[in-house]
Amino acid sequence: MNPLAVLWRRRADVFHIRMGGCSGCADAVDSVLRDGWRPGPLAECSSPRHASVIVVTGLWTPGLTGPALHVISQAPGSCRVILVGDCALGEGIFGGRGSTGREAPAGPARAVPLAGCPIDPAALREAVRRVAG
Repeated sequence: MNPLAVLWRRRADVFHIRMGGCSGCADAVDSVLRDGWRPGPLAECSSPRHASVIVVTGLWTPGLTGPALHVISQAPGSCRVILVGDCALGEGIFGGRGSTGREAPAGPARAVPLAGCPIDPAALREAVRRVAG
């Protein structure tokens, strides 16, 4: 069997929603998704409608919560959401400053927290692989 066929079958298509904050976690997500030129098990997709995982970084502010939830609602029902970093969890150095906190994001069983400030890229890779299946 062609090794690339096996690789593409297990690929997780990731859509990244960037909100406010210091951008440390967003930069870590970008470095994981754009890791070299070769195709890998994680690939950034251009639409939430094609995503198997949505990664959210930054603060859930009142002005950004509605649009972010609208984008998440466009994803397929099997899509999982990972809240990356302390800001996305309503904690950390920006927690409580205009953040709507932990209750706003993504809904019941779909949201998976990944704490850290900034997050560890290896932990992000593992979290995406775990939720993508």
